Amino acid sequence: MASVDPHDLISDTLYYELRCLLGSATLWDVWRKKPNSGYDVVVAMDSALVHARCLFEVMTKAAKSQHDVSITELEVPARTSALYSRDSSWREPLNRHVMHASPGRSTPSNVIDGRHLNEMVINFALEVLTLWRQVESDIGDDDLRDLLAEKREQAIADAANDAERHGAQPVFTVEDRL
Repeated sequence: MASVDPHDLISDTLYYELRCLLGSATLWDVWRKKPNSGYDVVVAMDSALVHARCLFEVMTKAAKSQHDVSITELEVPARTSALYSRDSSWREPLNRHVMHASPGRSTPSNVIDGRHLNEMVINFALEVLTLWRQVESDIGDDDLRDLLAEKREQAIADAANDAERHGAQPVFTVEDRL
């Protein structure tokens, strides 16, 4: 894979993933509280899990793969996540549920410490925001730091608009994980 322009990586790829994660997590939160939301809750959850997994992979992998980028392309180290790492209990259920249609994808192994994977949507989104802020803090280039902050704030504002369109309070704030 050719080298990626860091501005494009942040403005396009990473922003898109964060916007989709926060937006779908917001809609999941809104719809799960409303009666008769039906399948909309599942669709929002699945979308949030897909985008969370994608950002976890980008943020925690030490090097890009043949097909995927890594945060290390911004000349910062890969992050360590309490929720998503080789040693984390949530990594495998999230990967299995999101990526594979196989027996056992919704077995009790999707329950960890009494919490089911389908209850972790907001936790995963907040963890990604934590990782994002760590990258902002560590990046040496002021322009890229400002762009990361701008795109984080934009994704949070977009998700707040999603909540407001449904008559709900925003789930995420700019202060999240400062």
